[in-house]
Amino acid sequence: FYSCSKNVLNLEEKLNFSQFANAQLILKLLAVLDSLDQLVKLDKFKDDEHLKLVEKQFRDLLISEGLGKIEVLGKEFNPQEMECVEVLEGEDGKVMAETRVGYKLKGKILRVARVKAGKKLKED
Repeated sequence: FYSCSKNVLNLEEKLNFSQFANAQLILKLLAVLDSLDQLVKLDKFKDDEHLKLVEKQFRDLLISEGLGKIEVLGKEFNPQEMECVEVLEGEDGKVMAETRVGYKLKGKILRVARVKAGKKLKED
């Protein structure tokens, strides 16, 4: 029984390490995804179907590994999922714009989104 318990614990440790290593690799690959997203949006490349295909294949690969986008636009500001980089005039506590996409990996936050949040200005 002890040997079996020890093997289960070793397997759990290996799985945890594997998931951690996977998360670290995907976190590094997000910089590449960000660059591809920016390229696809440039006028110079807006009609480049090959680039769009590569971006889609890369995104689909990351999604198949459990990556998901954190939806933020129009949502209530959540400091666990978002980092406010600027405050704009607008509805209090609502996300007005996204400056960097945030992601979760298998439901856990991998990278917070950078956002611009609204704040109602005081009337004189």
